[in-house]
Amino acid sequence: MLQASGYILDIDNQEEFTIHARDENEVDVAAPLVLTPSSGSGGNGDASFWAFDVGQPIHSIRIDFTGGGSSKGIAFDQFSPASACPGQVLHHGNGIPGSGGRVPAISISCPAVGSAGTVELFNGASGVHGYLLLSLTGAVQPYRCASTVLSNPSVVLAHRLSGSGGVPGQGQKSIPFGPVPASMAGVKVHLQAGYCDPGAPCGELATTEVLEVTVR
Repeated sequence: MLQASGYILDIDNQEEFTIHARDENEVDVAAPLVLTPSSGSGGNGDASFWAFDVGQPIHSIRIDFTGGGSSKGIAFDQFSPASACPGQVLHHGNGIPGSGGRVPAISISCPAVGSAGTVELFNGASGVHGYLLLSLTGAVQPYRCASTVLSNPSVVLAHRLSGSGGVPGQGQKSIPFGPVPASMAGVKVHLQAGYCDPGAPCGELATTEVLEVTVR
């Protein structure tokens, strides 16, 4: 994923937690986040929010206790391995694997009125051609290989993933949007991408899962 978020509960006394977003080699892909009783979003008896929104795929999240004293308990809640704003961005269905068994992935900036953002597409085969579907109805239909696809898109955006040679997992694309107009507040948009991938085991087609996005 490119985003992840959650809460750590009841950070008090000398407690401190450092949160790392790491790549497949366990190297940080962003500056670690440090949560203390006075870190701003929580403290004693409260919930401290943390989130990552990065440009390089996150393979794991590590939470280290870096505080002092004898109090080392931890409680966490609402962990989302797919979004920095899990109340706004929901993931549905299953994508269809492409070359090397890698399922193309999709991520979106937390959509807010007046703000710009991007749709990030990654983990696909390098250089393959495809499309991004946008639907206001969210209607889906079953497809082969136990997947679902958006059946009535309002917009189709053709694009090509970066690189060449069909290398599994190396293709990516960033598609900007916005600023979002005020008239979109509360509107739900559904997104899905699909690619013509000669190495895909399901009829040379690979797709992401479906995103359900609510503008706030």
